[in-house]
This record gives sequence, structure tokens and C-alpha cells, in this order.
Amino acid sequence: MKFDFDEFRRPASDGVIDWFRPTGSTVVDGLRLAAINTVFLVALLIVVSVSSLLLRIVNWVLPIPAIFPAFIVVIACLAFGAFGWQRYAAAHGRAAMARGKQTRPDVFGALAALPFIGLALLLISSGILSLFFAMITFSGGRTFDALARILYGLLFAGAAAANLIVARAASD
Repeated sequence: MKFDFDEFRRPASDGVIDWFRPTGSTVVDGLRLAAINTVFLVALLIVVSVSSLLLRIVNWVLPIPAIFPAFIVVIACLAFGAFGWQRYAAAHGRAAMARGKQTRPDVFGALAALPFIGLALLLISSGILSLFFAMITFSGGRTFDALARILYGLLFAGAAAANLIVARAASD
């Protein structure tokens, strides 16, 4: 039995990149894109937290009115993410055609949108619950926070819908 040393000469990053490369299988590629989207969402939440912290520091030193900087960061990151979704969905379509498999963009997009759907449901449900408590306590601050949470939930629900639309458009 011969041992192949060439396998150890490949950089470790090649194996990671191969893991993210579309195979043409709708379920596997959809779940891979869902994993990528989950990492993307965690990074997005970290960026939003850091930008919010920086805004508080800037407002403490130099009070400047700002209009939802976190909302702007989320919109910019989702626009950047849509570009990545389109490229991955197109690569999935090419891989499926190369293997002679039928592409199912609705299933692929729905699986890829699962992290966004989960986050949207979490934000909308907690926003509605917070809105209920705000109405009970007559708190304007809680009302504003609850409405902002619902707005972010609707934004991520829109991102889930955009994921489906991009998957369908890339497969045509």
C-alpha cells in the first residue's frame, strides 16, 4: 500500500474552500448556504454592536444626532450579502446542470433563508411582547424599542424573501 504525500502538501484552506463549493445537490447546497448565512448573521450582529458602541462613545464626546446607524449598517451588509447569494446560487445551478440534476430554486432558497427566518421570528415575537409590556406600563421608551425590534424583524424577513428571489433569479 502506497501512501500519498501529495494530500498533505495541499494547504488546509483548500479543504475549507472545497467544503463551501456547491455540489449540485439542492438540499446540501441549501444547507451549506444556510451555514454561510448563519456565520454572516453572527458577524453582522457583531458589526452592529460595535457600531452602536462607537456611536455611543462619539455621542458622549460630541453630541451629534444620528438616524439609526445600526439600520444603515444592516442594510449595507444585506446588500453585500445579496451579491454573495447570487454568486452562490448561480454556482449551484451550474453544478446541478453539470451533474444532470434538476435545480429546485425554491427549496434551495428556502433552506438558505432559514437563519433569516429564525432571526426574523425571534425579533418580531420579542418586539410584539415588548410592545404589549410597553402598553401595559405606558412607557414611550419601551414602545420605541419594541417598534424598532419589530422593524428589524421585518427587515430580516425581507432578507429571507430576498434570498428566495435571488435563488430563483439565479437559476433562470
